[in-house]
Amino acid sequence: MSNRNLSSSSLFLATIDNITFHMTYYGPIILLIIGTIGCLCNFLTFTSRQLRENSCAFYFLCSSIFEFLSITFGLTSRLAADHFDYNLQHTNRIFCKFRAYFVTTIPLIATYLILLSAIDRYMSSSIHVYLRSFSQIKIAYRNVLIVIIIGLISCSHILISYDLRPKCATLRGIYTIFDGMFVVFWVGLIPHIFMLIFGCMTLKNIRQTRQRRIIKMEIKHININQNQHQNYHKTDAQLILMMLVQTGLSSLLILTRMIYYAYYILGPLFIGDKKIIGSFLMSFTTLLYYTNYVKSFYIYTLTTEDNTKWVRVWEDNFNWNGRVDPRKWDFDVGGNGWGKYIFFVQFVSFVSCIYVTNLGNNEQQYYTNNRLKNARCKRFPGSTNGRLIIEARRENMTNYQFTSARLKSKRKWRYGRLQIRAKLPDGRGLWSALWMLPKKQTYGNTYWPDNGEIDLMEQVGYDPLSIHSTVHTQAYNHIKGNQPTNAITVNDAVSNFKIYTLDWNVNKIEMFVGDDKNPFANRILVWNKQGNWTQWPFDKPFFLIINIAVGGTWGGAQGIDYNIFPRRMEVDWVRVYQRC
Repeated sequence: MSNRNLSSSSLFLATIDNITFHMTYYGPIILLIIGTIGCLCNFLTFTSRQLRENSCAFYFLCSSIFEFLSITFGLTSRLAADHFDYNLQHTNRIFCKFRAYFVTTIPLIATYLILLSAIDRYMSSSIHVYLRSFSQIKIAYRNVLIVIIIGLISCSHILISYDLRPKCATLRGIYTIFDGMFVVFWVGLIPHIFMLIFGCMTLKNIRQTRQRRIIKMEIKHININQNQHQNYHKTDAQLILMMLVQTGLSSLLILTRMIYYAYYILGPLFIGDKKIIGSFLMSFTTLLYYTNYVKSFYIYTLTTEDNTKWVRVWEDNFNWNGRVDPRKWDFDVGGNGWGKYIFFVQFVSFVSCIYVTNLGNNEQQYYTNNRLKNARCKRFPGSTNGRLIIEARRENMTNYQFTSARLKSKRKWRYGRLQIRAKLPDGRGLWSALWMLPKKQTYGNTYWPDNGEIDLMEQVGYDPLSIHSTVHTQAYNHIKGNQPTNAITVNDAVSNFKIYTLDWNVNKIEMFVGDDKNPFANRILVWNKQGNWTQWPFDKPFFLIINIAVGGTWGGAQGIDYNIFPRRMEVDWVRVYQRC
C-alpha cells in the first residue's frame, strides 16, 4: 500500500517537474513573441502624428517602452539561466545586483506610467477648467521624468542588499521582510488601487458631463429619446468593462506573483519534494507577472468595439471674463483682410529673396490685437459657462472705418475632428468665417493657394442663412473660379447656436453643420484626396482662424449697412479631437 502511494506521489512530482520544464522553456518564448508584437503595435499607435501632442498617449507610449524592456530583459535572462546554463547572475556580483535591480525597477516604472495615464484621463474629463489644464503634453514630459527618477531611486536599496549568498539573493533577516513588503505594496497594491480609484472618478466625470448636457438640452426643450439613453448606457458599460478588465486583470496577475514572492521570501525554505512544488509555483507566477506587461495592446483591442476612439486633444471653453487666452490664441493685426504672410520668390534652385506682402480681400475693417471691444470672453453670472465674443464695430482706426478681430490658434493640427459651437451675426456687409491655413509653405512658389485653405464655415451678412464650406488648392481656388464649394440653408444659424464640424483624415475632408442633438445632421461638403499636392496639399499641420470681416469682395458685394453696428459672433467652445 505504501509502495503504491509512493509511486503515485513520485509520478505526480515527475509530472509537475516536467510541466515546469516545458513551461519555463516555451512560456517565455511565447510571451516574448506576443509581447514584442503588442509593444510594436503600441509604438505605431502612440507615435502617430495625430497623437504626438496627446498627454495620455505619451504616457501609454512611455509605458510601452518600459514594458518592452521588461519582457525582453527579464524573460531572456530567465530563459537563458533556466535552459542554456547561462548562470551569470549566480556567478557575477555586478550582474546579480543589476539584474535584480532592473527586473524590479523597469516593471515598476511601467506600472506607474499607466497610473499617470489614469490620472490624466481623470483630469482631462473633469468639468473644472483648472484640472483640465494639467492634461498637457509639457506636463506629461515632466511627470514621466519624475516617475523614472522616483522609480530608480526607490529601488536603489536592491543594489546594496542583493549579492552572491552563494547564489544571487537578498539579505536574510529583517531586510527580507522589508523587501517582500516593498514588492507587494510599492509594486503591486498601491498603483493598482489608485488605478481603480481614478478609473471610477473618470467615469463619474463622464456621467456628470453628460448629465449637464442633458439638462441643457431639456432646458432648450430638446427631447432626449430612449435610443440616446441606451447609447449613453452602452458607452458607460464599455468604459466600465475596459477599466475593470485592465485594472482587475493587472491586479490579479501582479498580486498573484507578489503574494507568492512575499511567501517565498518570508516563509520557510522548500526542502525535499516540496522544492519541486515551489519551483513550479515560482515559475508559474513569474510568467503571470510578465504576462501583465504583454497584455496591454490586446486587452485594449478586445474590450472596445472600435479601436480608434476620438480623443479630445485641445479645447477652449472661454469660461472667464476678460481677454482671450494668449497661451492659445494669436491675433492678426492690420487692415484689408489677410494680414502679413511671408512668400518666397525662387530663381533656379535657390531662394533669391524673401519679402512680406499684405494680400487682402478689399475688406474695410482694421483687425485689433486682443482688444476687449473686439474680442473678449464672457462668463454668465452664476454659471461656469462662458463664450467668446468677436465684435465688429463702426469706429475709425488707422484710416479704416471699422474694427474687428481675427483670432489664430497657436496650436496646429494634421488630421482629426474640429468642432466649433457658434452663433453667427447677420447684417449687410458682414463676412464671418471659421477656417484654416497651413503652418508653413511646403509646396509650390507661393504660400497661398499652393499650400491649401480649408473653409469650414463662411457666411455673408446679406445672405445670413446660407452656410458655405470650401477648400482651395493650387489647382482649384476662387481666383480660377473652380474651387470645390457647397452651401446649404440653415434657418436658425443666426438665432441659435450651431455646431460646425470638420472631419479631416489622410484621404478625405468632410464638413458638417448640426445642433446639440445631432452635430452631423447636414453634410455640406466632401473633398476626396486626388492627384498630387496641387490638388491635395492637406497633409501638413494647419491652424484655426475665427473672424468677422466687414466689406470685401464677397462680404461687401451688396454694400455695407452702416446702421447695424456693433455686430457680434458668439463662440461657445472650440474642440479638437484626434484618433487614439
